[in-house]
Amino acid sequence: MRHNMRRLMLLIVATALLFAGLATLATAQDDDEGDDPAEVERKVEVETDDDGVSMVFKREDGAGEDKVEMEFRVDDATFRTKYETENATEEMELKLSVVFGALAEFRDSDGDGAYDDGETIVSAWSLGEGGETELEGVPDLEELGGDRSIDWGTPEVRDVTADGVTGKTIVVAGTFDGAGAFLLRFHVFGDFVDFQGESLHPTSAKIDIVFRDYPFEEEDTLVALFMETESKAEHEFEDDHDEVEEDEEGVASSASLGDRNMSLVFTWKGNATVDGNDTTVHTTVLAEKTESEAEEGETEEKHEKAFALTYARGTNIVHDPEMFLSSADENGVETETSPAAGPMLVLLGVALLAVAARRRL
Repeated sequence: MRHNMRRLMLLIVATALLFAGLATLATAQDDDEGDDPAEVERKVEVETDDDGVSMVFKREDGAGEDKVEMEFRVDDATFRTKYETENATEEMELKLSVVFGALAEFRDSDGDGAYDDGETIVSAWSLGEGGETELEGVPDLEELGGDRSIDWGTPEVRDVTADGVTGKTIVVAGTFDGAGAFLLRFHVFGDFVDFQGESLHPTSAKIDIVFRDYPFEEEDTLVALFMETESKAEHEFEDDHDEVEEDEEGVASSASLGDRNMSLVFTWKGNATVDGNDTTVHTTVLAEKTESEAEEGETEEKHEKAFALTYARGTNIVHDPEMFLSSADENGVETETSPAAGPMLVLLGVALLAVAARRRL
């Protein structure tokens, strides 16, 4: 009995050491060339052109490759994200898109600080061609903008450092007929860092939404950002997804890989900084729709949702959403390993614990 107990304790220690070693591999980059399965490489590739920016997060090892692709195009003002992973036996694909449709000035007739269906829209600016929607109950964002649309400039890329890690900040800015501006800033690092008060994952893109000098036409009106999300996956999580915190709103595109849940998550805080003050962001769900689609012999869930985010009136508004990939076990416990490492850690852990249980019996 004592001998069996000692063998069990040795196995537990060995398991802990193995997990520690794998966790270290998952957060480090191995620059050595070769095909050793133990080697892990993680990198972020950023490319820009006159029409937008693309960001590719890659993690490669001997077992397979994980890839998260993020892209923003100015023609339709749409931020598209796709996650792909594959190994010898499994593959998965998740998609999540965010359409920034229009900015609208409206009369808050009931004084609740939020845009409500039927409230009078005074002025609007289209952000791109992606504003057209098929969801019932959503204002025609292209019609709202009329001939007025944001004049997007060429994206700019800058180096940024956090916790000793060099990342990239990509700025995509548009102007209201040369007066005032609407900016999107994407911050990516490809590693675990704390940046501007947020803990970022290796596959996170922190996004700053910035309004400067919106051209209000009336007094006592508010401005709202109309946007729409679309997700595709084998399984869809609603707003109570574990990755959406109590002080946040958001959507997720999720699917299971073994006994783990992989999710692309887009969230935004319930507060923004307006002229240096912390103020509430009111989120109104305008419409939503879920339908099944058959694609390449498999059935996927497609979920569309339209929102209006209303901000306090001011000359300088900053709001901080985030897009990231999450990995959690079947109990909802998040792990800070990269996506490919998650299933590998679980499988190894199960195998070792099974050996320990068999020997104890």
